[in-house]
Amino acid sequence: MLALGLLALFGRLGYMPVDNRSDEARRGLVALEMVLSGNYIVPTLNGIPYLNKPPLYNWLIAGSFRLLGSFDSWALRLPMALSLVGYALTIFGVVRRQTGNGVLAVRVALMVALCARIWFYETLLGLIDITFSWLIFSMLSCLFAFDRRQQYGWLYGSLYGLGTLAFLMKGLPAFVFIGLSLLVWFGATRRWSLLFHPAHLGGLLLAAVGLGTYYAVYFRHSPVAATTLLGRLVSESAKRTPIERGLTDTALHLLTFPGEFLAHFAPWTLLGTLLWRRSVRQWLFRDSYTRFCWLVFWGNIWVYWISPEVYARYVLMLLPFLFVVLANAYALPWPQLSRVRWWIERIWLVALLLGPVALVVALLHPATHSIPYVPLMAAVGIPILLAVAWFYWRWPLHRMTLVFLFMVIVRLFFNELVLPGRRVSRERYQLNNEAAARLTLGRPLWAETTTFADEVATDVNSFYISATRRAILPKTATIRPGQLYIMDSTRAIRYKHRVVAPILLFKEHRAWVVQLQ
Repeated sequence: MLALGLLALFGRLGYMPVDNRSDEARRGLVALEMVLSGNYIVPTLNGIPYLNKPPLYNWLIAGSFRLLGSFDSWALRLPMALSLVGYALTIFGVVRRQTGNGVLAVRVALMVALCARIWFYETLLGLIDITFSWLIFSMLSCLFAFDRRQQYGWLYGSLYGLGTLAFLMKGLPAFVFIGLSLLVWFGATRRWSLLFHPAHLGGLLLAAVGLGTYYAVYFRHSPVAATTLLGRLVSESAKRTPIERGLTDTALHLLTFPGEFLAHFAPWTLLGTLLWRRSVRQWLFRDSYTRFCWLVFWGNIWVYWISPEVYARYVLMLLPFLFVVLANAYALPWPQLSRVRWWIERIWLVALLLGPVALVVALLHPATHSIPYVPLMAAVGIPILLAVAWFYWRWPLHRMTLVFLFMVIVRLFFNELVLPGRRVSRERYQLNNEAAARLTLGRPLWAETTTFADEVATDVNSFYISATRRAILPKTATIRPGQLYIMDSTRAIRYKHRVVAPILLFKEHRAWVVQLQ
């Protein structure tokens, strides 16, 4: 199963062009501009200092670009895929060390990697969140491990050392995790005095030295004022909070968040029904590590529960803590839980049986029936999935393992049957932009500011144009005769111009590469 899982993860990693609906193009563009400019200290976007995120994840992507010698989607997503492997291995190592239970450790690691949101969405994009979650989970795991040993120098050193790296990846949320987790753990165990341990000051000094060193170098090379950068980091952390979004959006999010959470991290969130019995929770929380996981999960998740416009990927670092509790509950042999387990396992069985049905649909659906190998995929896949369901029914003790296998197999078919249809729309932008960029090679090219006003929408265009030209695509509002610009028609008709090439901007925004006369 491990080999199949790695094949599912890496086999189609670079198959899809860069996504034009998420932040993937932005992550790639900032890293690409680092490589093109040779400036790894001051991140830029279209040549303008990029302030929303510190540079660490962009360094990883830039390193991948340089290592592989390519600016393609495979190189862009490789840090994410390797991070998922590292994240799963870290979860396994931490859980096994703290519980002494290898089976539980394997289950929790696979539950995280193979939940619906990660397995069928996050692993298709070169986003920051899996790597960031790996750092945050490692950081918070150090809190329990060194507290158990009463090694508070190591505790605060590891918290703020890893926290500094996490800050350099995503900003202020890194230290929010530290503060909330320290408060909830030491508060629950009534050891408030440990918050004032001398080692805590040492950890803070370590973070100050680490961040101070980077930003001292940053401000020597950047025209951005410190107050401007700090203001942007704060606003990035607060822009989806109730303060920014208002009471109506907040109230709606409070109602919908639990259902969305259950759906995104299915099928394992079904195990939460095992915790309705108070006696189950009391039994589980006799173990200090399970109690720690429960407290850290709830001590941090509430921030996202009350914050409108939160994406599921923001809470990936909290999944191992929740899944430790759920996997422990599922392993309890209590007769009073047998009926709840019966319902959970029947729902899983229905999901397993939907797999063969989906392959039948693929044979008939207009989006997939034209794929030449669909009949072969159905002929092979339907018996395999039915066999998994049969063994699931016959082997009650191995049902979770067979659900893991089912998720891996479904992802393999997903790669071959679903991704080709999605590729078409993205590829239109890639091929069009690359063709237009090739007609401008060797000459300066500018992105007209109004045409590229929506940065998120045009990041994917900037990425492909810059990668093809091996030059940053700067934005400008200054128009000079004889120069090449990317403009939409409403702007271009104001000037005497010659159309060099049509260009398709996202989303279905038709523009031109023009030379002004």
